[in-house]
Amino acid sequence: MTEIYDKNFDEEVLKKTISLVLVDFSAAWCQPCKMMEPVLRNLEEKFKDTLIVYKYDVEKGHNVAGNYGVTSLPTLILFEGGKVLWVQTGLISQAKLEDKFKEYLPFL
Repeated sequence: MTEIYDKNFDEEVLKKTISLVLVDFSAAWCQPCKMMEPVLRNLEEKFKDTLIVYKYDVEKGHNVAGNYGVTSLPTLILFEGGKVLWVQTGLISQAKLEDKFKEYLPFL
């Protein structure tokens, strides 16, 4: 999972058109965020041909989180071609996250 910042968010997330992009808005102090990390790494590995996962630390950058109304952590936002497809706030299991992701695979 690659960390992303305000300065490269548009290039790495909004302009990607060949795959789905999942952004994990989190913070180092957030325990639920830490619990999501292995789930997201597994998802990224399982769907490596169709999914890119980025981690956005809200403590290091506030602009993007504010632009998307992120007020709780963790918040996951799934993008395709720069458009928001889905938003999840709080913990989600590996199985539910995979099921949700699979709903969007036919659109690629």
